[in-house]
Amino acid sequence: VSDPVSTSSSLLLATLVGSQMVTLTQQFGVFASIALEWPAPFSDALKVMALLTFNLDYLGLECAFHIAPLAKFMLRVCLVIVFVVVMAILHVGFVLAQHHGDFRARMPKLISSIGMVFSALFISIVLSMLAPFACL
Repeated sequence: VSDPVSTSSSLLLATLVGSQMVTLTQQFGVFASIALEWPAPFSDALKVMALLTFNLDYLGLECAFHIAPLAKFMLRVCLVIVFVVVMAILHVGFVLAQHHGDFRARMPKLISSIGMVFSALFISIVLSMLAPFACL
């Protein structure tokens, strides 16, 4: 029989470690946006981590499609909104399947999850919003 206190403590620890890793990865993504020559192993790691800051240049979309700078900016901004919409759709499906449509009781879970996503992606959201002003 597992102790609920130790289970919730373990889950809390895993959540905190995960959020610290997301924050660290986003901070490395900010380093990648700085126009400096980084040494080889660090620059390769920065390229991978830049994907978490919604830097779409590393995906090479320009090779397949011609994307205007405004469209690229709008895509970066809308990525978070798309992620929240997907979360809401999954939440609706889960509540319908597991809780027989009791949305009133499950709404705080959705709101707190969306808040957690926005707080976890805060650095990436701000970096995306300020990207057009980087040349000024």
